[in-house]
Amino acid sequence: MTEESFSYDAFDQLVEALLTQGQLLVSAYSFSTTAELDLDLQSLLLKTAKVCALADIDARLQRENFCNVRTRINQVYHKEINRFVLGMLTPFINQVVEGFQAEGRFEGVQAEQYQWSVAEVLHCLKAIPEVNLNGIDDTIAAACLVEQEMQKMVKAKQSPMTHMERMWLLFEIYALMCYLMAHFIRMDELTNEEIDTDEARQIIMSHLKRYADSPEGRQELERYLESLRFDHDGRLTVPLLRAAQKELRKEVPERLQLIFMRHIDELDALVNELMQLDELDVQEFVELVAAVCKWQLLAREIEAINHPQLSNEQLPNQVFCTMLHDKPIDLRQLRERIKRMLPYVKRKNHWFCVWSVLRFRNLLATEQFEAFAQQMMLPEWFGNEPSIVTFSGDTLNEYSGYFTDSLYPRWNEKEYQLYLATHRKHKWGPTLCQRFTRLCLEMDEAFRSEGEG
Repeated sequence: MTEESFSYDAFDQLVEALLTQGQLLVSAYSFSTTAELDLDLQSLLLKTAKVCALADIDARLQRENFCNVRTRINQVYHKEINRFVLGMLTPFINQVVEGFQAEGRFEGVQAEQYQWSVAEVLHCLKAIPEVNLNGIDDTIAAACLVEQEMQKMVKAKQSPMTHMERMWLLFEIYALMCYLMAHFIRMDELTNEEIDTDEARQIIMSHLKRYADSPEGRQELERYLESLRFDHDGRLTVPLLRAAQKELRKEVPERLQLIFMRHIDELDALVNELMQLDELDVQEFVELVAAVCKWQLLAREIEAINHPQLSNEQLPNQVFCTMLHDKPIDLRQLRERIKRMLPYVKRKNHWFCVWSVLRFRNLLATEQFEAFAQQMMLPEWFGNEPSIVTFSGDTLNEYSGYFTDSLYPRWNEKEYQLYLATHRKHKWGPTLCQRFTRLCLEMDEAFRSEGEG
């Protein structure tokens, strides 16, 4: 599922249904037939995996949410999932672990054919996770270790399943449930933290790019500009464009109009004013973002009229912002600065780090991988560079998920290992986060040399 199709109504309903189904399974496990357990476990695993995938989208949206509208819901789910995982599921899993360790039995059946290779790692799960992220992360890692060990021995989930296959499913479910618990602890902490100005600016920039990148946003911006041309017989002058900019205040919610008029030319000041508000309604924020995007669109038109020679000299561009900090971007200069990063590109996946640095520097007008790849490979950009490492949008798309959920300075080794274990990203490898982070830092330093970006 993508962010565009994500629905909080559906997400909340799935979380509630998951908790209800999980509680019923644990309560009735010993009274259920093997056929019932096969269906219940597989159904619960699918639902848990789906909710965890949606939770990753939820995390991205909440990190970029200026309004913290999920604060109360995060608190509720934090308590409810803690109550289920710590109060019901963990004691149940501990019973399974202790019984298997003591007698080699699960569901009353001796598991002699599996020897004790599983039992050797089961002791990792004996401790109930502490109600903090470190304890939960350790438990998830242990559950994943057990599940991976069992996966080596149990090649396929047959129908009907064996006792060991059901144990396998239990540990998969347990690891994902702990991951979900950790998610809501993080979200509860996130929405109760005060964001600083840099984070707030990044959030605003992210929303501006997302609006301009979305089909609805692009269509609205095109319609707006074409309407201006139509109303004035195709002749857009600087006075006319400036007058249109002033009219944009009417598209901003009334209580935000003063902030808009005072600080639209200075994004940092606008962000600071927004941070002083006691609360900000989501719809108000959406309307403000749309108005700022239109203002920037008109600013680019004004710049093209005032400096036609600069427009004529610019490189082909569908990817990069043309304005930054209310000043025009010289694309030829930007090309030279990107070129400083190319010596670090030894393999095609290293282009993902180039993209990550440019994203962090707020230089990407669109975050579409294919558009970025096509532009970088144009002869006017780097397609004719000697020894250039070629790549495609698919190359970058392989790293969607953890590495695109946050900006590169916020990548965290422990969170990455947890994501790696629960999302089956086997191709990434355990050291990828360290290597990508180090490479981004080296590229960023090269990019910033001889002047800030």
